[in-house]
Formats: sequence, structure tokens, C-alpha cells
Amino acid sequence: MVVKILEIISKQILEIKPDVVLYHPSALSAPIAARHLKSLSVLVEIIPIKSPTKEFASAGLWTSDLKFLNRLTYLGVKVAEKVFYFETKKIAKELNVKKLNHDIAISLVSPAIIDRPKDWPTNSYVVGPWYQPRNEELSQELTDFVDRKETIYAGFGSMKRGNPQKLARTIINTCEKLGLQVIISKGWGGLEVPADLLNKDFVKFVPGVPHEKLFPKLKAVIHHGGGGTVHASLRAGTPSIIAPFVVDQPWWADRLYKAGLGPKALPLRRFNEKNLAKRIGGIDKYKNDVMKVAEKMKSDKGAENTLNLISDFIQG
Repeated sequence: MVVKILEIISKQILEIKPDVVLYHPSALSAPIAARHLKSLSVLVEIIPIKSPTKEFASAGLWTSDLKFLNRLTYLGVKVAEKVFYFETKKIAKELNVKKLNHDIAISLVSPAIIDRPKDWPTNSYVVGPWYQPRNEELSQELTDFVDRKETIYAGFGSMKRGNPQKLARTIINTCEKLGLQVIISKGWGGLEVPADLLNKDFVKFVPGVPHEKLFPKLKAVIHHGGGGTVHASLRAGTPSIIAPFVVDQPWWADRLYKAGLGPKALPLRRFNEKNLAKRIGGIDKYKNDVMKVAEKMKSDKGAENTLNLISDFIQG
């Protein structure tokens, strides 16, 4: 399947003949086709996984920092790419391309969270998220609900693992014991409210909500640690309690913890009332630092920075 995708990517680029190709790290044939067309190739990393640095480890680990081993953690991606070595070499040979690397690498992480590593090459940048405010509004029902009492939000987005009802019950029971309200977002099924808890007046069950409108009104956000939700909660000035599932999520949890922006990750194997109550109980101590990051994030201009880089490179 991946081999077919690589073929389709190069074919489409050759047909469209764009001036600029922005591509995901897994689109290994994109910079090859771009080089053939003499187009600008821009590697877009939602989180750095192909730009080695000594300052932090590559995403995909349980930690964001392995000290002197940090640079070595990026070799994992290179090894994974070798699986498709013959396919990429075949495409490069057909297009008579010798240099397979990108022209520019950009990371969509907010500079308020990660500074540009000092040991990055000159063509690598932290530009910030491609974020645009939405015109969505909270329903009056939800607005009245969160205005009534301190509220926790819980949602795992597209993640689903374990017993969704058990996870939701743990969250609801914990919030009830702490005297808090809770909004449960079903997402793609990661959380499901048991029938016997549906009518609790301190619980609100929703299919989804506009994060940027709801999050600023909350005490804390319980989520999976995806990059989008991490940025949304920080932008809102609301601390996170992260229960990571896969890939970059443990990295984000560890990064926020080490930066003093949230408690330690709460793995699903330890997701119980005692551990959750401990994290919710201590969440307020992170509020001030999260608010400082939120203030810095107001100056994020990811899309504008990206376009400026592309323009400068083409004109220069």
C-alpha cells in the first residue's frame, strides 16, 4: 500500500508541476519529484522527527529527553525509511534525481513551547502551528453548564483503546468525589458514558465541541496528548492531564511535564480514580505558567511564517 502511495504522490506532483511541494515526512517520493521539476520542497513536521538535535529526543518515545542520546533517537526514522529504499531509488533513477533531501524543513510546533534548536541546520525552522480561529460558538446549554461550577473536559479525539465505558466511569466518579462537573466528548468512541450515568446533573455528554471556545472556561482538560489538542489547551491557558495512547503523545506529555506546564502522563494501564484524582487535585499549580505560554502563543503566525520562508527562498 505504501509503495503504491509513493508512486501516486510522485505521479501527481509531475502532473501538476507545482512551484512548491509541501509534504509529510512519510511522503518519501515528494522531494524526489520536486527536485526533478526544480520545485521547492518543504518538509512539514507537525513535531520534529526527522530534524536531529541534542536538545530533545525524537517523537515516538516515552520521553522527550534522553540527554546525550537525543540525536541518536532520530535514527529510528531513518531505519524505517530504509524499508522503502529500493522504491525511492527506483523513482529517483527514473527521474534522474541524485539529491533526495528537502530544501526547507519546518516544524509546526509553537515557538512558545519549543525554541528552535541551536544545532539545527540553517534550512530548518520552527514556524508555529497553521492555526486559524473558527467561527463556531458554544451552545447556550453548554455555556450555562460551565458557568455554573468548575468543570473538567475529557476527550480522546480519534483514539480508542481499552474499555471506553470504564474510562468514562473513572473520570465521572473522580469528578463527582472532587465536587466537579465534567464534559465527556465521545470523539471516535474513546469514551462512552454508561447508561446509569447519563442523567447525572454534573455530567454533560457531547459528540464534540469547539475547543477554542470551551477550553478557556475549564479547570483542566483530560486528553490523549495529540499535538492539536496540546496546542489548543495551552492556547486557552488551561492545564492538561494527558493519557497518551500512541506515537507522539507520550512525548508531548513528558515535554509539558518537564516544562512545568502539566502533571506526569497518566498511562491507560494506571488510569484509575486514585491517580486521576491526584492529578486533578494538583492541577491549579500549573495555571500561571500555562497562562504565560498562552500569552506568548497569541503571536503565533505559522501560516504567515511559512509563506514568508517560501517567498524568501524562491526570490533569494
